[in-house]
Amino acid sequence: MYTGKILESMKRLEATRGERLHQEIPLLSPDDRQSLLEGFHPDYKEAIFRTLKVGPSKGERTPKEFADVFEAYSAIDPARFDLSIVDRDVDVLVVGGGGAGAAAALVAQEDSAIRTPSWRRVESRERTRRTTRLRSTIWM
Repeated sequence: MYTGKILESMKRLEATRGERLHQEIPLLSPDDRQSLLEGFHPDYKEAIFRTLKVGPSKGERTPKEFADVFEAYSAIDPARFDLSIVDRDVDVLVVGGGGAGAAAALVAQEDSAIRTPSWRRVESRERTRRTTRLRSTIWM
């Protein structure tokens, strides 16, 4: 089941267990902690960050992969949607009737974020990827 290398490592671990149980490991000083973070933690690696060029977070630094997603062109064809026509005017729109969507709707109602609660249920077709086993439903 285990490779030879793992078995060898397990033997060394067992052989030194008694010694390590009584070993005292000194705490790091604040400067040493900072040095360790700067040397190994990804949040301290300047090469992985870049500044956002557009959007509400313009000027903030974020990992390059996130920046690429945030600044990407939309996958939605703007020619297919006329955003000057408002189909629904809502205070809160909850998309999804799973655990998170239901909780969001309840909290919005409790916090009076919805002036006049009017719920409209819109069924979605079954989806294969859900994080909860509840039926996917939209309540507006």
